[in-house]
Amino acid sequence: MAQARRPRLFGWPVSGSLFGARGEAGSPAAQKVQSGGSTPERLVLAPQDLHTPDPTVAQEIYAGMFYLAGKSAVAAGRNPFTIANPPSPEWERELHAFGWLRHLGSTGEAISATNAQALVKDWIAAHPRPRSHLTAWDPEIAANRLIAWLCNSVMLVERADIGAYRRLMRAIGNHVRYLRSRAGSAREGMPRLVAHAALAYADVCLAGARFGIRGAQSALDAELSNQILADGGHVSRNPAVLPEILALLLPLRQSFARLGQAPSTELISAIDRMMSAVRFFRMGDGSIARFNGASATAFDLITTVLRYDDTNGRVPTNAPFSGYQRLVADETVIVMDTGRPLTGKLSETAHAGTLSFEMSSGAAQIIVNCGAPPMGNAEATLAARSTAAHSTATLNDTSSCKFQSGKSFGRKLEPIILSGPSNVRCQRQESDGIELLHASHDGYERAFGFVHERQIGLSADGAVLIGSERLRDTGAPGSIGDQPRDAVAVRFHLHPSVEASQEEDGSILLQCSNGEEWEFTCADIAPELEDSIFFANSDGARRTTQIALYFSALEKPELRWKMRRQ
Repeated sequence: MAQARRPRLFGWPVSGSLFGARGEAGSPAAQKVQSGGSTPERLVLAPQDLHTPDPTVAQEIYAGMFYLAGKSAVAAGRNPFTIANPPSPEWERELHAFGWLRHLGSTGEAISATNAQALVKDWIAAHPRPRSHLTAWDPEIAANRLIAWLCNSVMLVERADIGAYRRLMRAIGNHVRYLRSRAGSAREGMPRLVAHAALAYADVCLAGARFGIRGAQSALDAELSNQILADGGHVSRNPAVLPEILALLLPLRQSFARLGQAPSTELISAIDRMMSAVRFFRMGDGSIARFNGASATAFDLITTVLRYDDTNGRVPTNAPFSGYQRLVADETVIVMDTGRPLTGKLSETAHAGTLSFEMSSGAAQIIVNCGAPPMGNAEATLAARSTAAHSTATLNDTSSCKFQSGKSFGRKLEPIILSGPSNVRCQRQESDGIELLHASHDGYERAFGFVHERQIGLSADGAVLIGSERLRDTGAPGSIGDQPRDAVAVRFHLHPSVEASQEEDGSILLQCSNGEEWEFTCADIAPELEDSIFFANSDGARRTTQIALYFSALEKPELRWKMRRQ
């Protein structure tokens, strides 16, 4: 009966040890944990981690093997947090972020809890106090670690002795104090948002030391106001970060409700806006469109966060603040990048893909961008960010954005975009039952004297997609002197599941994973089939095919193409 009366948070039974080691939170020993009034006395709730755990990973960790960011290392009885030569910087970051802790909690076995507690003890022994120059104390990593500890706190304190409990609470207090001083100076974008979210988590999860729930929530609200745009997109223009942010905010919203406190208006509004944006960027198979750093889709996470959607599934067709457009007819979905590229610090994951688009029909992905490599391969990442890796036009094998030289950026950061299209325009209209997008960008005007104008239109039944490409000569001299400046390549990268073949009449026949067949034709030149690569695959890059149209911008002022479902 005593077990049945234990409170439940997100469906988890919370044992007495959560509220004080072995139920001794009110004892003199437990009270001493509040050294100097700066260490929390006890944990009052454990938010749910919305990411899907994998018990098989728990078995690997128990065996001492840590497979993270595509690399592995075996601790072999050693403290994994003192490995001298980590397999990669990305591996080291994921190790210290403790996102893998959820896998240990998924087994429900006492040995997994013991293993988790031992690993936290090892980390604390290796890093007893903050050292800002270490990877482990990067504000984003420290914030993710604190959130992981709080979400898995039931496992970390279950059957723990008072000494282990004190160690954990002191370490949590160290994290909170460190993040309170460093959150505002964390890198712009997701790192700063995660840092403020971690403080908000601490304020709802901890008791004894008052860190100021209102202050932490106000700081998080301010960051949400800065980063979540009016249409629900993220300021980075990377649609893949939206499910991750929702996975942070949804448990926080529920935690306020469990404590009988109303979540802030900004928190609720940001969640609702992002829910609509996630639906906006979903293709027919449920994947997130691959723009500006988006990689392989975490389908399980998207499914989980959308269960909390209170927006009645409304899907907008226009995301003007994020800079994207969506065309939908029957089961055909098209998402197009019609926004001005980012520059500066927020552009570390941005791509030179202005006017590129992705297309799906039913559950079949057809036209894609190459996406971002998930494992941090620097060379592949730079290739994936180029204009040629996107389904749009490239002029003279040059990207429409200029990236910082690889010799002048920090080891841990990707090259930022220095310049790109400054004038990007888009208009929607309907004509003869076809919904049209007219868009243009001036990314090639300064160097070559051309403006790229693209028009795409989708028929009312979703069976016909028409398009045209024009490199309009503006008369500007350009900056390349007497070099050729009019060689155009329009690329349509195909998803690896699409089989493409060239017919005798020059058209391209596309056989899709759902059994559909589409025909690609060009009225002005013969399309070509070439090799391509799809980076945004969870199992690593895959070979695929692209349709390419090559022409001279001076000889052919406009080029027309069409896709028709057979």
